[in-house]
Amino acid sequence: MEKDLTQKFPRDKAKSEALKSTNKRSKELKCVKINNESIVLKIAAKESMYQHEKKIYMLLKNETFIPELKYYDDKHFILGIAWAGRALNRMRRKAPTKYNRLYENINEQLTIISDKLYTTYGLYHNDLRYKNICVHYAIQFNSKTY
Repeated sequence: MEKDLTQKFPRDKAKSEALKSTNKRSKELKCVKINNESIVLKIAAKESMYQHEKKIYMLLKNETFIPELKYYDDKHFILGIAWAGRALNRMRRKAPTKYNRLYENINEQLTIISDKLYTTYGLYHNDLRYKNICVHYAIQFNSKTY
């Protein structure tokens, strides 16, 4: 849904803190509350990057392995993405027990997702790293919950 995402929304400080990264494709990442839901606002550094990423989110909107694009602001190049959880690299440091339970299965699931991206959509993700994979309570792939 198109929405002006430049207005002041209550900031989710704890989740915004979890977003700190070296992301060079975005000018800014922050987590806010919109309609009582945690939404990550991703402000693109360039219009072309914004349009490309928005196109991918729209293409993959029915997939469960990508966060839902809830809002977008074409005027200001901002994507409003549903909170997808904490990055695996942070989980490895802050919650090693949870991380260790997921570790055994993660490579298998990444292979399944990569294959689906390529065979179904002709897409190849060239930046699959633990800092780019988020976990939110439980991960569900192929009707299994981990």
